[in-house]
Amino acid sequence: MLLRSGRRRRQGRSKQQKLVTFRTKKSNTLPRELRSSLQALSEHSLKTTRRLDDTYYSILEKLSMLRSTIGGLQELSALTKELHESFQNDADEFQGEVEGQINVFNGFEVQQQQIEKLETRIKAGREKADALNARLEEARRHVEARERIEGEWEAKMSRMFCMRK
Repeated sequence: MLLRSGRRRRQGRSKQQKLVTFRTKKSNTLPRELRSSLQALSEHSLKTTRRLDDTYYSILEKLSMLRSTIGGLQELSALTKELHESFQNDADEFQGEVEGQINVFNGFEVQQQQIEKLETRIKAGREKADALNARLEEARRHVEARERIEGEWEAKMSRMFCMRK
């Protein structure tokens, strides 16, 4: 039995030693793997955090620009509204002035009458000029006819004088 128990002890020790040796080897490699995994995870986490920070600041910058643009548009809208009101007031004032001037002229009745009188005078003058032109043309024809007759008479007389000589 002693032999058996000694063998068992040796076998037990060798099994224990093997287990301890295995655990030691495994524990030595395990922390290395864990460390490298943790380091890779840490690097990945750091890169992701940087990217998130960059994205966050980019969003903040764009948000700031958007707020600035909205503020500019609101200011432009207010100025446009003010300009429209000012233009409307000026247009109403100008319309009132023009209507007042038209009313002073009684709707341009006096001017209209003067224009009609001038048109009548121009028409009468044109008719008179046409009549004078007709008379002048008639006189011109009469003079030309006279000149022709005189020319014929002179030619006749000149032949008669030439024949007598």
